Amino acid sequence: MFLHPIKVDRWAIYAFCKNRSYCQILEELGGLNKKYHGSRRRLLAIVAKAAEDPRGPQLFPDAISHQVDAKNQIYEFIAGDLRLLWFYLPKERKVIVCTQVFIKKSRKTPSGIIKEAIRIKKRYLADFENNNIKIIDEIK
Repeated sequence: MFLHPIKVDRWAIYAFCKNRSYCQILEELGGLNKKYHGSRRRLLAIVAKAAEDPRGPQLFPDAISHQVDAKNQIYEFIAGDLRLLWFYLPKERKVIVCTQVFIKKSRKTPSGIIKEAIRIKKRYLADFENNNIKIIDEIK
């Protein structure tokens, strides 16, 4: 599994990447139309603040960050209609892996989006156990 750093400070926040040359989160954030540029700026500010503060995502109220799947411990950051799904690492809770970003169009987070986050988390856990996590600083 490949991870790309979004912000590393007191907390390390990474984006899941399908391979060394493609990161869905970065592509989607970069490709948003102008309507969502303010939400993108707020979302990136939320991520930066979570990385810088010793409390990490716990510093935010539920309107900005909350759990969307209790059984699998999947969370989301919220900025306008933009959502960024993520999970904590199993042993070191000062590391967050973001699984995908999407525009929320209904009241509930779509189950397919949550299922994909769960799939990525399970893959991460398997790769973590096999020491197969690669941090990439540059998307080629």
